[in-house]
Amino acid sequence: MATHFMVTRIQDPIILCYLIGFIVLLSPIFGFIAPKGLAPAIIFGGIAGIIIFGSSFLVCLLYNMKIWKIWILILTIPMAICLLVSLLLPLTMILFGVCFWSLVTSFWAINTESAVLGTAKLLGNFLTGGLFFTVFQNLEDPEKNLISKCVFIGFIFVLCIIISEILTGSALYAALKFHGSDYVPINDPNILDKAWLNTAVVVLSLFVWPVALLHYKKNLRSQLKKRTILLIICFFSSILIISIQIGFLSGAVAIILGIIGAGLIINLGQRTGAKVFLIVIILSSFAPFGFKYFGSPIALINSVVSIPYSAQHRVGIWKFTTSKILEKPISGWGMNASRDIPGGRSILLAGKGKQFGRALPLHPHNAILQIWLELGFPGIVLFISLLGLILLKVVKLDYSKFEAAMIFGQIATILVIANLSFGIWQAWWIATLWLSASVMLLAVRFNSAGDS
Repeated sequence: MATHFMVTRIQDPIILCYLIGFIVLLSPIFGFIAPKGLAPAIIFGGIAGIIIFGSSFLVCLLYNMKIWKIWILILTIPMAICLLVSLLLPLTMILFGVCFWSLVTSFWAINTESAVLGTAKLLGNFLTGGLFFTVFQNLEDPEKNLISKCVFIGFIFVLCIIISEILTGSALYAALKFHGSDYVPINDPNILDKAWLNTAVVVLSLFVWPVALLHYKKNLRSQLKKRTILLIICFFSSILIISIQIGFLSGAVAIILGIIGAGLIINLGQRTGAKVFLIVIILSSFAPFGFKYFGSPIALINSVVSIPYSAQHRVGIWKFTTSKILEKPISGWGMNASRDIPGGRSILLAGKGKQFGRALPLHPHNAILQIWLELGFPGIVLFISLLGLILLKVVKLDYSKFEAAMIFGQIATILVIANLSFGIWQAWWIATLWLSASVMLLAVRFNSAGDS
């Protein structure tokens, strides 16, 4: 009987290990080929992982228990669930609070159906992402070792592909898009500016922090410390150079500020660094109201430093969004209201007869502004509470300086990208956040002595 228990206990986690490892391996590739595939991958991984864990635990436990003990187990399951919820209560309350308030805003949202549907999708993303994160919390040492190798392989593979695409003029992109056609339009905007690589670079920008930590911990006791640090520097430098090369300035800024954030932790310590982070987050959350004091922020910025045409349009979008926030600062316009905001389809003028584009195309390309615009003051309070809770948890745990630096660097990178690029409710973006947090958890809990 004991032998059967061990066989069941070992084989099921191996199945789980290969499943999660396969998802982690494919995630950067999804970012390269089809970013929307990240969300289904995380959903499948979270649900399948919990099913494997649950079935393995119950089968083993029931097989080795007497009948009267089974009834005790059945009676204690609700208590165990209540205990689990209580342990996760602060984070759970905030995430469900966001979903609840999003649903409430549907009563005055411009498009009620869109608000309700957006809330349902958000809830689903939170639940499945939470399950995926929970799977990583329960990994054992052999599983961590295999999955960490998948993290490295996926990261290096996609990094090499992106470098190859830059050197070959998007040869793979052209082959995939035009299916081997003899005619490939050389003036295709995606081939020229390589904007389609942005999402892949985002995934790598969030992966590089746990990858650096894993590599550091794997070689912590070796005689190759200098080579290890040099390779870590190469990882960050490569992503920075790639971001600049493809014109993804948001990614370049995110990596630079992430490195600054990591340096802040190393030099000031976790507690001081966390306080600085939180102060910056709070000030940034209320900074949008400063836009009303600037008649022409684009002209003001250009008087100090010349910014690209696309960046000027982005500033114009933020200026317009801020004006709409001030109309409903408390309640917001309602979940998913960005694409239906009055005046959002109007054209922003760049001067001298030129046009930037729409005043608000789909979303403000800024997480803080989107939360203010759609969820109002309660939404921004929940946002600050969530980040504050995360920072508090990081400070409370006993991390080494390098571990804490990598965690804070990743958080800084996430915040910069979120406030310069994508819509905050996009499923692939939320899935990427859960994925990057899970991989960071793997890196933090990786035991270099036992796993290497």
